[in-house]
Amino acid sequence: MKRIMVCRYYIGVHVIGLGLFAFPMIGISIYMFSKGVDATFELVFSIIGTSAALYLFLFDFPGGVFSLDEERITMRVGLKKRSFFWHEIVECGLIEASAGGRTRIPIVYFSSRYLTGNDQEVFLKKTRRDLDHIAFFEPSEKYLKEIYPLLPSCFSEYLKNRARQIGMA
Repeated sequence: MKRIMVCRYYIGVHVIGLGLFAFPMIGISIYMFSKGVDATFELVFSIIGTSAALYLFLFDFPGGVFSLDEERITMRVGLKKRSFFWHEIVECGLIEASAGGRTRIPIVYFSSRYLTGNDQEVFLKKTRRDLDHIAFFEPSEKYLKEIYPLLPSCFSEYLKNRARQIGMA
């Protein structure tokens, strides 16, 4: 069974958030306490911010794992786990999804229902609520080459052609 992290882009976003906001705020609060200044509000604020960031890191897409083998696909995000057998999948695709602003990241998805053009355009926003029908991951050339042999031939050929179109092959 091949295991792949769901979305590397969001790991970077969360690590930057923790590094630039949460940890410095805790450090500033501790420094203020050591100088005798009442920094209770700052400390509580920074602990809440750190807790929220860690929660999102562990229970949202950055902590997600996508795995597949010859029989099924499994996606685990936080405490949610969903498996699809290959005969349940009606559509697969390789799209460049919006990750906020002008940032677009490649996403390979497998779905048990057909996606509209709008579904694909707002993919990362919509999939937060739709993990019962969709499994996906952010590919690299290495991951794509490793999963081709595990996919049914129709999906494998489609993804190879689509990867060439967007310059990933």
